[in-house]
Amino acid sequence: MHRLFDSIVSAFLGVLLVHGSAAAQRTTISPITRADVKAYAEILALDDEQVQVFEMLHNGYMGEAHRIRVRHDQASQEVKATWPALGRPDPEAVAQAMEKWAEAEVAAFRRNLALQTELFEDVRAVLRPEQAQRMVRVERMRRRQVLLPGVDLSWTRVDLVTSLERAGVDTRRAELQDAIEQYEIALDRELARLVPFTERYIQNTARMKKASERSLMIKTMDELYDRGRMIRGVNQRHARLIGAQLAEPERTLFLAQADMQAFPHIF
Repeated sequence: MHRLFDSIVSAFLGVLLVHGSAAAQRTTISPITRADVKAYAEILALDDEQVQVFEMLHNGYMGEAHRIRVRHDQASQEVKATWPALGRPDPEAVAQAMEKWAEAEVAAFRRNLALQTELFEDVRAVLRPEQAQRMVRVERMRRRQVLLPGVDLSWTRVDLVTSLERAGVDTRRAELQDAIEQYEIALDRELARLVPFTERYIQNTARMKKASERSLMIKTMDELYDRGRMIRGVNQRHARLIGAQLAEPERTLFLAQADMQAFPHIF
């Protein structure tokens, strides 16, 4: 039985190495795009000169993000080169390969988070006081972009602000500001807890190599489900609250867009 479990876990971990991230919890971070810069600039109400500065800073950011990706890919290739045959795993070889994989994943995850923080601090330096007050909304938006895709449960990948925009609702309307801000704050609180969990997820995945540690897999997946359940609860609760602020047909369009995000495999 232990040998069978070793083979199953080894195959599971092999898939992680091949695809570069965990199947249920995404650990890679997509870089900030030019479209993101445009969206952030609109939130901050930047003037043309400030937009040019942001774009210049973003170019530097993208260069460093590319270097992080190259180093990560090189480390992953080195691990793959040492990966044993999945059908006949050597526990020691599996352990060593996964430890190297975890080191590369955690290093890339931390550096990408630090890099976007550095970019935002540089942008903050050119903001006027009234613009700086809006920076928290940009930071919340970025956390939603980075962390919501990481948990694959219904309603966990929903961004209700995006649902509003796709429904054609002007999110700058005064009567919606309080409901949107309360949603962003509540969701951001849950997303903040995903950052340390993601690192634990990577490290625990690396340890799922022995039959004696199969309980760790169960514990890790249970914690992943609990994190997702909390995010789902926030999204469902605030979908109702925000929907109550809308008249028809906006309410129906908004809820339909939220459902499409909640169940992407159906729509």
